Amino acid sequence: MVPLPAQDHPPSRRLVLSAIVGALAGLPFLALALAAWFGNEPATQGRVIIAELIYGAAAIAFLGGMRGGTAAGPYSRRRIARELSLAALLGLAAVLALLSPPIPAIAVLIAAFLFTALWDIVSLQRHAIPAWFAAARLTLAGMALIGLLAILAKLAMTTAI
Repeated sequence: MVPLPAQDHPPSRRLVLSAIVGALAGLPFLALALAAWFGNEPATQGRVIIAELIYGAAAIAFLGGMRGGTAAGPYSRRRIARELSLAALLGLAAVLALLSPPIPAIAVLIAAFLFTALWDIVSLQRHAIPAWFAAARLTLAGMALIGLLAILAKLAMTTAI
């Protein structure tokens, strides 16, 4: 998880609970990656990889939708348009991932999760989103990236043989 800016007071209960929710939402990425690595049957591994792609697409679309919802605030038209456009890109990445073969699909999802994490870090530094919101999203993105990279490594090893 990316460190959050220093605060004069301990993290609020809301921040801690949000980070926990983000972590719980990220657990399927890790569980599926472990199943892909330790499952011995190719059919089972294939189903696990498909499950990882579907969950990843759903998660990135959800993160995009969350940011789209926050764009409706009392902001300038330019900021609203930018936020909505960027949020829509995440939904498009989810669809592209679901329509692609496994390795390119995982690459698309990795890029999308990296993008959303960077967007959240920049937004947090600009005080455009609250720390509790960033904590939950960055925890989920970090766990997703670990799981997706593990699946990508497994696929790379399997196709190289």
